[in-house]
Amino acid sequence: MFIEKQTIRILGGINGDTIRGFEDRLAVVLSESDAELPIDIYITSGGGSTAMARVFFDIVRSIDHRIRTIGVGRVFSSAVLMLQAGDERLITPHTLMLIHPITWTSPDKGISYSMEELEMGDKERKYEDVFYNETLASRSHLSLKQVNEMKKGQTLLYPDDIIKHGLADAIIKQRPFESISS
Repeated sequence: MFIEKQTIRILGGINGDTIRGFEDRLAVVLSESDAELPIDIYITSGGGSTAMARVFFDIVRSIDHRIRTIGVGRVFSSAVLMLQAGDERLITPHTLMLIHPITWTSPDKGISYSMEELEMGDKERKYEDVFYNETLASRSHLSLKQVNEMKKGQTLLYPDDIIKHGLADAIIKQRPFESISS
């Protein structure tokens, strides 16, 4: 069932602006929502900041309301982590998922960093990597070793594989095309 007032859409790269927009829409949805119905969060993203995906994950997991995350189209990189936040994780029949090693790109290109700042960044990247791996393993049928293997190979998963590995709970059924009679 599609109820606009119970729906949030995340489309595009995952960054601070994405999460601010999500928080703003979530506040509206929570104030107007029917507690008996789930809140649907549609996610279409090629990825982005793992740190911001963690923020999303923590926000969704702290809400006292049933949440369905729904992957549509591309659910790549950090968006895979976001999909895992839902109480129910659904995908559309043409959703693709990409699991790959976490990378880090400095937003401040050309800026020099001290050794302390570089070490802090390294600790954060390691933490993000562990969080990503453990979350995928705990929310799926995959072991930590299998998650790591998938990341090494930059694994692209098709809908049946996503379900088989337990990275989503179900594929949303679509209505069949009806012939138009003249």
